[in-house]
Amino acid sequence: MKDSILIPTDFTVASLNLLKQALKDHKDEKRNYILVFECNLGDSITDLLFLSKTTLISSYANETFNEGLDILKSRFSEVIDSIRIEPFYGFTKAAFRNFTDANQVEKAYVPSKESVVGKHKDIKFLYTNLIKLKMQTVTVVWNQEVEEYSPSAILQLFNA
Repeated sequence: MKDSILIPTDFTVASLNLLKQALKDHKDEKRNYILVFECNLGDSITDLLFLSKTTLISSYANETFNEGLDILKSRFSEVIDSIRIEPFYGFTKAAFRNFTDANQVEKAYVPSKESVVGKHKDIKFLYTNLIKLKMQTVTVVWNQEVEEYSPSAILQLFNA
């Protein structure tokens, strides 16, 4: 398995800017990309027994996010070996370290701290743990001005 690049997501189109930057930075070689999101599981045994990763992801991802992801996949198809969306269920730094080791994460793309404190608070746990792990990270500044569901949010993915 090739080394992977970890990209935290909160299923907003703005978070796809991290993926876009990673794809642009690695345009000379095919890579595996892992979009990871924090997922808190409930206490219901029935829910845990019948938990499906596909159902879980579809409950978080909206049509706009999926459309933006498809745009990036088609635009950068020659440099993508695989793109996976993975939930992270843990609560500790050690659990996150195990997750990154199991997925052979080489480096991570993270939003600027201002983005994490602002609208994209769902990434805060992942952001904090990536910094604590002292993993190689690349910080990307997001354009906070664009509304999430506006056509210009998706158009940003086309801009170089």
